[in-house]
Amino acid sequence: MLLADGIEMLGELRFEDGAYLAWVVNTETRAFFKYRNFPFNSFAKIGNRYFGCSGDGIYELTGDDDAGEPIAAVVRGGLTDMGSSLLKNMPSAYIGYRAGDQMVLKVTVMQSQKNGDIERQEHWYRMEPRQANAIRENRVKLGRGLKSTYWGWELANINGADFDVDSYSWYPV
Repeated sequence: MLLADGIEMLGELRFEDGAYLAWVVNTETRAFFKYRNFPFNSFAKIGNRYFGCSGDGIYELTGDDDAGEPIAAVVRGGLTDMGSSLLKNMPSAYIGYRAGDQMVLKVTVMQSQKNGDIERQEHWYRMEPRQANAIRENRVKLGRGLKSTYWGWELANINGADFDVDSYSWYPV
């Protein structure tokens, strides 16, 4: 089902507890999106307004909250070895963004243990609000002892902060 220019709904699941899970893909960038508790069976775009339809009515998809609750949002990149199987250190990450409040960057690394097991470790970093008229790049210093072949990242809002992300860069050593 086509939701908007280049956005297509892949599927919807309804669980026994009444929770909904919908998967959406941007057909131009191939980016996937997951929506929880979005109980709609169809969508429409009329002009610049978006609507969700369900068995009990039609709802305009607008607002900065979800029935008074902050909207939790996450942007996630997959684990990558950045084209090299060598162990890497990452002193900093550079993120181009704008945010109405603080954000959190989660960096994920895969660490080899002495017994041969691989352990997934998460490291969290607070980011300052970027209330500029335009997106600006910000440097986030990462932990000095982090070394891994595979690296991943996740950017999340705090208290439903509105945000835009333009770029994410890191330079392995």
